[in-house]
Amino acid sequence: MNPSIKNPIKLTIDDQEIVVEKGTLVIEAAKQVGIQIPHFCYHPKLKPDANCRMCLVQIEKMPKLQTSCSTQVAEGMVVKINNPIVKEAQFGVMQFILANHPLDCPICDQGGECHLQDLAHVYSPPMSEFEEVKRIFIKQYFSPVIEKEMNRCIQCMRCVRYCDEVMDVRALGGIGRGDMTEISVFPAKTLDCEFCGGCVQICPVGAFVNRLPLYEFRPWQLHKTDTICNYCGDGCLITLETRDQKVVKVSSKVGVGRNEGDLCTKGFFGYEFVNHPDRLKKPLVKKKGVLTEVIWDEALETVAEELTRIKAEYGPNAIGGLITARCTNEELYLFQKFMRLAIGTNNIDSSVRYGHIHAAQAMKRVLGTNRWTCSYEDIVQADAILLIGADITEANPVVGLKVKEAVRHRGAKLITIEPYQRNVAPISNIVNIATHPLQLAAGTEWWAVTGMIKALIEEHLVDEAVKTGHAAYLSQLTQAAGKISWNQIKDTTGLSADSFKAAAKTLAQATRGIILFGSGVTRGTKGLETVANLLDLAILTGKINREGCGVAPLTEENNEQGAVEMGAVPGWLPGLREATSSEARSQVGAVWREELPQEAGATFLEMIERARRGEIKALYLIGENPIGTLPASMKVREALENLELLICQDLFLTQTGEIASVVLPAASYAEKEGTFTNHEGRVQQVRQAFGPIDGSRPDGEIVTDLARLIGYPLEYDSPKAVFQEIQRLIPGYHVTALTAERRQAVAAALNRYLDQDFSKDLSQRYALTTPAANGNPYTLILGPMLFHSGKLSLKSEGLLKLAQEGRLQINKEDAERLGLKDGDPARIASDQGRAEVKVKINSKLPAGLVFFPEHFNQPSIKDLIPVSVDPENRVPSYRTASVTVERI
Repeated sequence: MNPSIKNPIKLTIDDQEIVVEKGTLVIEAAKQVGIQIPHFCYHPKLKPDANCRMCLVQIEKMPKLQTSCSTQVAEGMVVKINNPIVKEAQFGVMQFILANHPLDCPICDQGGECHLQDLAHVYSPPMSEFEEVKRIFIKQYFSPVIEKEMNRCIQCMRCVRYCDEVMDVRALGGIGRGDMTEISVFPAKTLDCEFCGGCVQICPVGAFVNRLPLYEFRPWQLHKTDTICNYCGDGCLITLETRDQKVVKVSSKVGVGRNEGDLCTKGFFGYEFVNHPDRLKKPLVKKKGVLTEVIWDEALETVAEELTRIKAEYGPNAIGGLITARCTNEELYLFQKFMRLAIGTNNIDSSVRYGHIHAAQAMKRVLGTNRWTCSYEDIVQADAILLIGADITEANPVVGLKVKEAVRHRGAKLITIEPYQRNVAPISNIVNIATHPLQLAAGTEWWAVTGMIKALIEEHLVDEAVKTGHAAYLSQLTQAAGKISWNQIKDTTGLSADSFKAAAKTLAQATRGIILFGSGVTRGTKGLETVANLLDLAILTGKINREGCGVAPLTEENNEQGAVEMGAVPGWLPGLREATSSEARSQVGAVWREELPQEAGATFLEMIERARRGEIKALYLIGENPIGTLPASMKVREALENLELLICQDLFLTQTGEIASVVLPAASYAEKEGTFTNHEGRVQQVRQAFGPIDGSRPDGEIVTDLARLIGYPLEYDSPKAVFQEIQRLIPGYHVTALTAERRQAVAAALNRYLDQDFSKDLSQRYALTTPAANGNPYTLILGPMLFHSGKLSLKSEGLLKLAQEGRLQINKEDAERLGLKDGDPARIASDQGRAEVKVKINSKLPAGLVFFPEHFNQPSIKDLIPVSVDPENRVPSYRTASVTVERI
């Protein structure tokens, strides 16, 4: 018997004895002995509905046939599936289902992979006994990306149940009665939802299909490749379905991958940038002030000659590099090795500098690791979850589904610390299901964390292990929190002491507690201090390194954890080794068989400042567009125009690429092999669906070609060989689980912090700072958007159909006060400038708060926001501003 079965039930299915867990459904038990019971409405992700009746079985001592999808096993149960009575019933059910189904398989996109089509071959009678005219639903436009064909619908209600039970959106419902029941939205209009694609994937027929590749393919014409999504840090397993070097569509497999088959709109509809006609296909070199197409040899030789000249004339530290965290681990590793050995500088940085570096540094200091101390499974099984600074549905939708499952299906208590309020809207709002919705003023997350800590101490909720084992730490923390009054916290955050105390009690008393935080913390002012203080909060509640507990920073780019671990930052070598440590350099040098540069490297913002002063002469950018990313007040263009050499390696010609000396066309994630490390710490395989499009090359191949021309060959025969070297430097890097050894290492680091390291900066971290005065009536906040993420999503036709432009989102009451309606133009102004933009009503926003999606560069809303730069990590913060809004 399987030792994992805690409550065994023995039964017999078609003369086969089987032992399963109590509560198992008969249909699932049959699957364990290799018997597939036909079904339509059943799905492992959904609660039993038993409406299609296709899964009927005979159970001894029961007078009628039973639906196996809703019947749980019982001790001694005897089930008959393959007998004449059951077969006759299944034939009858199939006859009813086919009575109204159109015979349009040749033109149906589901044809060839249709569940009904498969079962009809086995269970359909030779001819129908029905003579009535088939029902006809009039064809209607349903949405820009999802096509609805109700004549094919078999009323299994899977789509409705998925939308409700899994997504918590409730966009779909059944309208009408009997065989005229139609799946639609209420009131009848076009679909407006999260567009996760779940209704398309879960439909067993062709009632819902993806409009983007409609009528372009037959399923057997497509090649399927399992790989990892390249948008956010959730690390979803997806299947790229391709034909003729083109991604035709994306799908996912139920119960497989960290997403277990669930996807978001970007994962399901955001693939078209791979096929976009604007993809760079030839290298460009600036000649007489004009970017001119050249062959690869000329472009690479130009770059190699110029880098060699600048290094010889000014020294290696006159060169810097910046790489996107959307690259694979192997590419990140190769690039930092290229910069450190072929160039000879630690001036290497990545997009983690825009915020995630705060989380990585604080967690490394306190826990000895940048990784989560929990897993997705821990989130689902949690008793309490604290979510702060993370609009999780918009930024990390699949982790959001784990939180929803924990709350809605397992009864977890949810504490949200966000500036948003409860609402009813097409996109689910995690605040709606919170048991403790702490709605704070935008940008005051540091104050909220202080409030939670103060409440824990004052209410005597501190973990006993901290009280008895780390009295000095607790004493200093108590003194620091005591210097800040509840009135000051309330005046700043808008939240009362009672709300903090209630939330703190819920978190402290939970057996399994999780703390999740996102860009509202890491990209906000005092980001490093806020993350460190959140770790203090986890320590005080005993939720930092216990089974089922943990702290989890969420990332917006797919491989930010990998970028840190590969050493794509100036301060760390691969494996989070200190770049300034002679011991660390010796460890890495022993593998590389070279001496590493000793001089401290510059962060990207420091490189920009040095370029402006003429100290850095060349910058090599891979997948990054700083002119489009950073506000104009930072004068990035001015700095880059002062360079002697600017290399841009990318899929598209960006604003930065337009002023570059050389532009190199890179391959997309669909065209290369490697690995991504999601924010949870899972190292996952990226697989090549087809070779690079004509004229482009994988980033790693370009870097190794340049190294060879410079005279420092980095010879690897494949990404797998690079990964093997990574494993030599970071033993066990392929091990993704939080093992006992890793927990012991975390415990050792934690004890060092609690015994002495905390005292280095605790008083400074909790030092009171006065927030900037808000002189204007509105607060503008920049943040993530569900339908877009960076420049790649803006090259995806499906996502642009859902959101073609950025709109200023505003509370309904504020809009009425200003005389604004959806789509009206408005003028928004701050001390930094003004811009004109259309508005969108969003009831999630409280009065006085306006929101703009950060991934749209037009108009330059980010230029209205003052920039503050963290003094330690040099992270630019430009998230909130005091503004006026008026109707044009």
